Amino acid sequence: MFENKEISQRDRMIRGAGFLLVLGLGLKLAPLLMVGIVSMGAIIFVHELGHFSVCKLSGIRVETFSIGFGEPIVSFDRGGTRYQIGAIPLGGYVKPAGEFAEKEDQGGVHAPDEFLGKAWYIRAAVLVAGPAFNFIFPIVFLFGLYASFGIPFFIAPPQITEVSQDSAAMEAGLKVGDQILKVDGDWTFDVKALVKQIDDAARVHPSVETKLSILRAGKPMEIKVLSRLDHDVGRYRLGVSVESGPAPLRKRVDKVGAGTPAEKAGFLVGDEILSVGGNLLKQGTDFAGQFASASTDTSGMVTIEVARLGKTVIIKTLKKQPVPENFDPNVVGLVGLDLEINSDLSGGADKRYEKVGVRQAAQYSFFENLFTAEAMVGGLWDLVRGKMALKESLGGPVAIVRMANQQAQNGFFALLQFMMRISLILGIMNLLPIPVLDGGTMMICIIEGLRGRPLSFKLQNVLQNVFGMLLISLMLFATYNDIVNWLKALANR
Repeated sequence: MFENKEISQRDRMIRGAGFLLVLGLGLKLAPLLMVGIVSMGAIIFVHELGHFSVCKLSGIRVETFSIGFGEPIVSFDRGGTRYQIGAIPLGGYVKPAGEFAEKEDQGGVHAPDEFLGKAWYIRAAVLVAGPAFNFIFPIVFLFGLYASFGIPFFIAPPQITEVSQDSAAMEAGLKVGDQILKVDGDWTFDVKALVKQIDDAARVHPSVETKLSILRAGKPMEIKVLSRLDHDVGRYRLGVSVESGPAPLRKRVDKVGAGTPAEKAGFLVGDEILSVGGNLLKQGTDFAGQFASASTDTSGMVTIEVARLGKTVIIKTLKKQPVPENFDPNVVGLVGLDLEINSDLSGGADKRYEKVGVRQAAQYSFFENLFTAEAMVGGLWDLVRGKMALKESLGGPVAIVRMANQQAQNGFFALLQFMMRISLILGIMNLLPIPVLDGGTMMICIIEGLRGRPLSFKLQNVLQNVFGMLLISLMLFATYNDIVNWLKALANR
């Protein structure tokens, strides 16, 4: 229950000093870890802000709105609500008045400004507001980022998929599979850039061969081609069909994803991959495809040889996904490794930002979040059907903070995108029809609306207690699993 007790000035100063000390030590000793913790807290805060906003709009008195948990450092009362900052900056909570019935309510009488004093559909709206904010926030936030800074895209040098007969490309000796890296010395980062570069080069120097730097079977080479004017489109062309090719990668491991099969198997940053499933790895670009198609042993593991500190190390990692007959390396066979970008073949960068208009930024943000949410729901469904192991798939707060820490190392933009994904999964999880979660409590409200009366106090109490214990057990298991995986990763270093 809400207690309107005052905090003495002395206690407030002691708590404030302790908070600042812990924060300062954290920022000094592990700044990226602290960023991860605060990022996780910010997403939870957005969720609670949704509940708070609809409570206020619907006339429900909110007893406490807290940023952070634990003993308050700063607090003040306004309009019947205590606003406070807790000592532990991990999200927050909202406590509406009359949120829970403490005994069997014979008459169904509650104060009009209490949660249970409102109609079932208003209570349902309060409950759905938290997850709704978790869905709206990423769309609006990413829209702002993309409209301001541009849409990130990875370097993907165009790869030739078809060479037209009697074309300039065929005459010059270009072949299917060639990746075009440069046009007259200027880096080519994607298909759209190539089309413009070829046309511009021919117009600046007509009747002069354009020099192309290409990558063929992993080896760089140069080819000169005299592009031809296509009168139908009014543009100089090579006479090829191209698509976004793979980024040129080295065989050296650049990043190992937290909680991934790669980390559990014992991969380390700096490992150089020599072979996959017994087949020599010639270039890093081929790793995804070779791993996806590699044969496994009787336990479903793929054997990978790496060079580490002058020694050859054998690593066995689980192939997480079944490989269809026509596999897509970008979808299946993922192990959780990032390989180094070959800066000599990528213009010295692995990601750039393309300026877009407001409409494009809005579309990109909406569909990116939509497809991400769809993939998350699919993953949960696979978990329910038993197609994914709970122990391998479940991650708790420790894993989330570790992943946020890792994304922070990749840059502020990467961290923000990760936060948006966490916001989506938090919204999806809270909508599950499980009592004690927003979705389950909302279902109870809907059942009340259909029946014309609430479920009995005894039944609601049993549901809350049983599923509450199950949820706590699941969280403890997830946290234990996170810590075990973390310790294993530390032991492998």
